[in-house]
Parts: sequence; structure tokens; C-alpha cells
Amino acid sequence: MYRYVFYTKLSEHGPRKIWAIKHCKRPTATKVYKHMRLLFDSGEVAVYGYDNGNISREESIETNI
Repeated sequence: MYRYVFYTKLSEHGPRKIWAIKHCKRPTATKVYKHMRLLFDSGEVAVYGYDNGNISREESIETNI
């Protein structure tokens, strides 16, 4: 299992909004990723994705984690 951070952005150059932090083997098979894909397809978010589990201090302060 690996730790992933799932995020969206409302605009291409806007700040990240962290949706979830999950431990999984295939991040694209999770419910969170599929829900973010639906938001992207409907036009509610401009960018969605996931990164490895490292969160910088600035991001954790912005998203209140």
C-alpha cells in the first residue's frame, strides 16, 4: 500500500484543494478519483489528480489539515 494525496483545482493556476489522503495500490480505481473525474467532466473543477503522500507545510496550512 502506498499513500496518495488526491486534489482538485478550480482554475489551472489556482491553489490545490486536498480532497482525501488514502492508502491504496491503484489510486485511479478509488471512489475519490472517480468522483473527481465526474466533477471534471461536469466542468466544476479545472484540474484533478493525485500525488505521493508528501504534503508541504504551506499546503497543510491552506487546507486546514
